[in-house]
Amino acid sequence: MGFQPTVTKLAKAPRPIAKGDVVRRTHTTIRKSGPFRATFSTTNGLERTDGRRDYHDRVMKLYPELFEPVGVTFASISPRGSARYDAIRTAADLRPDPRQARPGQVITPQGEAARAAQVIVLPTTAGPFAALDVSLAGTQLRDPYDEQWSPTDENGHFVVYPKDDDDLLMILHPSGFAIQAGAQKADLIRLQPWAALTFNSTGDVADQNANVGIRPVGLKPSAPGVRVASIATTGNPVEVQVPAGEIALSRSLAMGEGVSISLPVEQFSLRPGEVRTLEIKPPSEADRKRAREIHEQFHPARGNDR
Repeated sequence: MGFQPTVTKLAKAPRPIAKGDVVRRTHTTIRKSGPFRATFSTTNGLERTDGRRDYHDRVMKLYPELFEPVGVTFASISPRGSARYDAIRTAADLRPDPRQARPGQVITPQGEAARAAQVIVLPTTAGPFAALDVSLAGTQLRDPYDEQWSPTDENGHFVVYPKDDDDLLMILHPSGFAIQAGAQKADLIRLQPWAALTFNSTGDVADQNANVGIRPVGLKPSAPGVRVASIATTGNPVEVQVPAGEIALSRSLAMGEGVSISLPVEQFSLRPGEVRTLEIKPPSEADRKRAREIHEQFHPARGNDR
């Protein structure tokens, strides 16, 4: 169960896990409409057995026929998502326990039904990966395959299956955000408006991105936070919607060879609906020196030893 194909041009919601012959037929059909880029994601369980190389070789066999000239992307499911996929052994593992059903309805801050909201079940005590942050792209999950979630219907209704009373429900929708204990039986969840950060840049900031870590209001210390990464700060102002809560802003400096070093910038709080403008300036020489020190600590120069 370690293989999860997606097609970036079409993927808006999770697709079923598919075997190799189904993957090939699907991509052959898509190719008839023109070139596209496919993404193949693998779990940690596959990495541990070195099975990723086998899948890589099988995909590359199809490269001339299906994926030229656009190419393919090989990615990994997060540790939290991998643990869930790698635990699947039989079809019974895919059937939720009806005793754990948690129905509800999501409404917008204005009281209207929140259609197509993402209702995410987040463990807070299940193993070492419980505290991994949830990454956002806009007001949705950046990596939908990483999380256990269900969309609301046209009336805002949903059913999810928390396994533990300490599990959290995190709800994402263009109109707002909410967090609630999974065991809480409130039938109606009203979203809070997003807060927003507007990034302006001055000077040459081409070699850096901004990152935002958020501890939403009401979140336990042991629970996953929220993260928005790799915000380009060049050119026009960039607005990023975030949950209200404690904000930790950092900058990533490019060090070459695909490596970036993250440095803290500032911390502050945001209320629901609050908008804050941030001026992103070029990194100082002290910032660059600190980034080089960290880079050398974890990527020491090997010298001319060939």
